Amino acid sequence: MRPARMKDQVHGRWVGYVSVPDVPKALAAAIAKGGRVFLPAKEHANRGTQAIFSDADGALLGLMHSDSGDPGEYLPEPGDWAWAELFSRDPAAAGEYYQTVVGYNRLSDTRAKRPNEFILASGGYSRAAVAAVSSRPKAHPAWLLFVRVASVKDAVARAVSLGGRVLLPPSDAPAEYWRAVIADPSGAHLGMVELDDAEAAKEKP
Repeated sequence: MRPARMKDQVHGRWVGYVSVPDVPKALAAAIAKGGRVFLPAKEHANRGTQAIFSDADGALLGLMHSDSGDPGEYLPEPGDWAWAELFSRDPAAAGEYYQTVVGYNRLSDTRAKRPNEFILASGGYSRAAVAAVSSRPKAHPAWLLFVRVASVKDAVARAVSLGGRVLLPPSDAPAEYWRAVIADPSGAHLGMVELDDAEAAKEKP
């Protein structure tokens, strides 16, 4: 029956927001390139204008223009959002899509082992990465947000003790930094990354 099927499909999710100078204009560009509006542009008192859309692959992303302006660039502390990664069926096309919609520059990720991986940058800083979505049957295009933690292993252990699940455990010998992916009790996926200050400061592409 449909109600039971829908129940299986509903789960929590994090939605990241990107700052743009004109939310309606960016939303119109997103739709013109095959996207879909989930929440139309709306002004919120003491906050600004917000909207949520899905790109041509179905990955959700929010748009925002703050009334108070954007904060300055800063080094993320533990507990701060530190990174975002888009998993797409066509990373090159996705990079071009967000270049049109948001104004990001699409750059080849020279650190990646695979050629079809990219960095999205603006203002001289790396903002996100784009990689190919997994070939697993249940995998689908989506944005994954990463929060900086003091210890990935400790954070994963706490997540499990609170009812979460480990989707990607931290490796025993990371090449550059520790990271893991969990699902919280509602099913929302979240990335965790452990950086030293020198690594966290490497924001420029």
